[in-house]
Amino acid sequence: MLFFILLAWALPTYSLTVLPLISTAISAPPDTITVVPPSRYHLKTCVVGGGHADKEGLYASGFHIGAGINDVTLEGIEVASIGFLNGTYQQFDYGTPFPWGLNMGGADNYAAWEFALVDTGFGSEGFFFNSSGLQWTETEGGFSGWLACDWWHGAPQLFWKYYFYDYPIPSSCVQVNLMPVAVWEGSEATDCMV
Repeated sequence: MLFFILLAWALPTYSLTVLPLISTAISAPPDTITVVPPSRYHLKTCVVGGGHADKEGLYASGFHIGAGINDVTLEGIEVASIGFLNGTYQQFDYGTPFPWGLNMGGADNYAAWEFALVDTGFGSEGFFFNSSGLQWTETEGGFSGWLACDWWHGAPQLFWKYYFYDYPIPSSCVQVNLMPVAVWEGSEATDCMV
């Protein structure tokens, strides 16, 4: 009987405490809600705002440019890199005993967009997923999205936009989201949803 008396007393207090939290979570903007990606995935481009059909549905891949360093190009599924989130590090599985991580080119050269690289090691820290795909929280708060640009590798290349410089982008570039597409035998997602 004492249990039911305590429950009757605690339930209204609990409801008043929890319900505002639930309504806040439900009404929060979708981009602030983190999403748990599949354990292993490909990163697929989804063009933001339409146009540039040539950059829609491409997959992130490492393009070797030197010892232990790759530019990130955007190509077909047959050469797509397999990624996974290791804490807040975006890593890739290249079948080596050492890690490969997404490294965001430095925001110290006053450029409006920067290179995205895959290097040996853990790479840059601060990656997470939300409804718009892969995001990066860097200490200076400069990340404002991804760009797919025709560049110098014969395939579109991935860059990240620097928030503090809002310059017009070249006509060969378009803003994209990088969405996780689960990797398992015989599967490939066909849309741009998480």
